[in-house]
Amino acid sequence: MAVVNGSRYCGTCGHRQIVDDIPETSYRFLQLKQVGLFFGLHLIICCLAEFVDYFDTLKWMAVFDIILATINISFVALNWSTVKHYLKWPDFSIQKLSLYVGIAMLISLFTHYTITWINETIFDKHVYYYYAFADLKYGKALMLLSMAVVPALSEELGFRAYLINGLLKIVDVKQAIIISSFLFSIIHLSFLSLYWLLPFSMFIAYIFLKEKTMWYGVCFHFAFNLTACLFEIIDVVPL
Repeated sequence: MAVVNGSRYCGTCGHRQIVDDIPETSYRFLQLKQVGLFFGLHLIICCLAEFVDYFDTLKWMAVFDIILATINISFVALNWSTVKHYLKWPDFSIQKLSLYVGIAMLISLFTHYTITWINETIFDKHVYYYYAFADLKYGKALMLLSMAVVPALSEELGFRAYLINGLLKIVDVKQAIIISSFLFSIIHLSFLSLYWLLPFSMFIAYIFLKEKTMWYGVCFHFAFNLTACLFEIIDVVPL
């Protein structure tokens, strides 16, 4: 960094930098590192859960859920002053809530049948997560808790309330939506599911920014996962 006539110039590109730009650049870089750390921790945990057979149990799934939730809460706490207003629900509307829940259920319905068709047509099989819970006491309730309640709360807290807020300190709104949605989709480690995960997460990001609260997104996410769980239970358990 060179100083000429009281001005600073980048030694790499030669661009003139105002003194106020320097702390702003450092701040953005720190935010970028924090976002990278957040995603890196999630990626490590999800890779362990997905690719290491030793961790392929319900007990370890619960442990990883707790770890991921702790990570999300920690990053929210670190950025509490800029995140806290997203945890409020000042303009609650039953009409909006009903609309978002209805859309979530329709998308879940579409996703269920397309995934079923793809699995049966291309892979000649269909995997039901409910089998992991079927032999447990209160198996249905545990499945709904693990796959609908916890993800809706934890993932919306982390990938919307924290991540989008963090990205907005680095990039513009459209870029924040795209980047956060891409990272959310990648973290699920399912290439097959990208066709619905990406628009799903982009829509929730849009709701989050439009409504300025995470709670419509939480309800949307919960309704989507709840519908998917109910379809699995209906498919597996004889009527």
